[in-house]
Amino acid sequence: MKIIQFIQQWWLKLKSKRKAKKEAEYANHLKMISCTSINVMEFSGKLYVSYNGVPIVNVERLNINVPDLLEESRCNYLEWKLQFKHE
Repeated sequence: MKIIQFIQQWWLKLKSKRKAKKEAEYANHLKMISCTSINVMEFSGKLYVSYNGVPIVNVERLNINVPDLLEESRCNYLEWKLQFKHE
């Protein structure tokens, strides 16, 4: 009986570790996507926050530091992506 319990606990630990590793890999994948998809680009002599190379928000019209805006945009994108992961 102890052998069965030992195998059961080993299996549960293995499953838990695999799940944690998969979630960490997914988080890293989303971070990579956000860093490659959301950037600041120059278009017609002005800076824009862009998504996949498409200018979206003119940075000069905002009263915010560009690196802070970029970081916030990427975090918001990650939160949005994670919200719909389980749906």
